[in-house]
Amino acid sequence: MCVHLFLDADDAGRKGVSASVRQLWSRAKELGRDFYLDTVSPAAQSAYGKHDPDEFLKEVVSREEAVAFLERATLPALTFLAANECSCPAEDLETAWSQAPQIVRLSCLRSIDRLGGADLWGYVLNRLFPDQSFFGQRSHAKGEWATVLRNFLLSGTSGEPAEKPMRPREAEVETVSEVQLNHALKLARASTQRRDIPIDEGGWNRMDLASDVFLRHFGFVLGLGKWHEEPFTAVKVPKQDGEFRLKALPCQEDLVLQQYLIDEILRDHTQGPRFLNFIPAVRHWAFPKGSKSATTGIPELLPVIEEGDPDVVSFAYQVDMDVLEGRTPPTNSGMFRPYYQCWKDFIAFIDKKVGLITQDKLYVARLDIRRFYDHLPRFAVRDALLKPLQAALRQLPNPGACAPAFLPKETRPDERACAIVDSLCDVSFGYLYYDPNDGRSKRYPW
Repeated sequence: MCVHLFLDADDAGRKGVSASVRQLWSRAKELGRDFYLDTVSPAAQSAYGKHDPDEFLKEVVSREEAVAFLERATLPALTFLAANECSCPAEDLETAWSQAPQIVRLSCLRSIDRLGGADLWGYVLNRLFPDQSFFGQRSHAKGEWATVLRNFLLSGTSGEPAEKPMRPREAEVETVSEVQLNHALKLARASTQRRDIPIDEGGWNRMDLASDVFLRHFGFVLGLGKWHEEPFTAVKVPKQDGEFRLKALPCQEDLVLQQYLIDEILRDHTQGPRFLNFIPAVRHWAFPKGSKSATTGIPELLPVIEEGDPDVVSFAYQVDMDVLEGRTPPTNSGMFRPYYQCWKDFIAFIDKKVGLITQDKLYVARLDIRRFYDHLPRFAVRDALLKPLQAALRQLPNPGACAPAFLPKETRPDERACAIVDSLCDVSFGYLYYDPNDGRSKRYPW
């Protein structure tokens, strides 16, 4: 059996094709039934006001002309998915791919990969011929993009990186680490600009001026897997109910070390393009032709998304990937996307959902968990981070390439993940702080 998907040539139709491809392939795997699938995508003609399938065919005067039109417009499913993700006509896909920056290519690969898990892609690539079209004379997806996409999808079916682990030279590690530490310093400083705690601008200035000395010091401390263990600076911030919220901030040196580890966990690792997929976060990228948000993480931590919705339903604390990876200078939002931009996306999402409701009366419930972070146990945070980081590190040819300055001799993925997560938990739970009431050092009760 062969299925030719021919839906509207507008945005809604393209989304429908992508969703249908995923559902049909998933159903084929569930039933163990093989069939051929391609798409009819006359994108060039849609520029002339034609969108519906019947609009493309109503002026055709003979069967031969209709068959010729359909043959020209039929694409392999992978070609359609790649062109759709690259926002270009299929005939321009190879050019668009060759001119696209690496971040755009990786975004395209990951978006297609998210249509199915490793088991599904293994079945589809080995049995359903997704890189071929089947209307009339067969055509094949060709070009660099097709090879890269197929290899990327196949690499996930084994759960292992394509290359063998390779230890980088010490000089390379030192150079890369200093660049990453210097970026962490800038991000850590920017992140303090919106705090309720007084900022020691002079301390940050001295750290900037003597960065060559401080970066070596940071590398030494990270190599030991230690913190400075100085009590946190703390203040009590009044709440609307008359109570006070305790807020505490580590010393500037530890802020830089924390930012370094967080940067390394969240950033893209080109040696392991799937690394990012496993780390739980809501991310935002800005591209020359628009922007994109995505939720990453292991399947059990991902939200349940309704069909037709974007894969982001959380609008607070979105990670600005362009800032995190140094393509855009940080603002006072630090590594996070500015609040106002997140708010606009949130309002647009709510407006869309409300517009679909046909009832005359709506009730809105505001839910809040009282003192949620004060009662969050360490084991819950550790468990939520450890498994994803272990899975992510296994995607790297050398697990030590993630945060290379931190415990550089520990390159076993599971043990390295434990060390990183435990280190971050050490400064998040049961820390020492200077009590705002009397200035004495106390340990926060967790």
